Amino acid sequence: MKTLFAYLLGHPRVIADGEEIRFPFKQSEALLYYLLVERNVSRAKISDLIWGDTFDEQKVRSNMRNAIYVLRKTLGADFLIEPQKNMLCINPEIELRLDLDILREKHIEDFSFYRGSFLEDFYLKNSEYYNEWILSCQQNYNRSISSACASRSKRPSQTAPLTAVRRCALA
Repeated sequence: MKTLFAYLLGHPRVIADGEEIRFPFKQSEALLYYLLVERNVSRAKISDLIWGDTFDEQKVRSNMRNAIYVLRKTLGADFLIEPQKNMLCINPEIELRLDLDILREKHIEDFSFYRGSFLEDFYLKNSEYYNEWILSCQQNYNRSISSACASRSKRPSQTAPLTAVRRCALA
């Protein structure tokens, strides 16, 4: 794989080399979303975040190995790398394009990228810590969207399409 597009605002979608990807397990999908946002993570942290205290340590390690296996099988063996022992990250040679990257721009002119809240309707059953991470990200990204909409609407020479501004205001 060379390019991965990830749409994390609204209902999440992942497209690898032009093909939409479906994941067989939500934990693998959750691991991918976390890595796309945070860029790297220790195995211990992601294990706690996704599986928490629901299983014994051996079962958690087994689930983690399976989640990594699924990501590598689905997205390519070289997709995930371990630059240090017990650290995971996405291979920097993979071109990543995220809708979230638009929020880092100083002046957003086109709000068509905004399709809803971060990871809308995605959650992990029995994973309080991961769901809290999603909620925290939703709050941060909603503030960024609201700020960008406010900034855009204050520029008198250019007016944003009202539907995009209204949609942003509801975020």
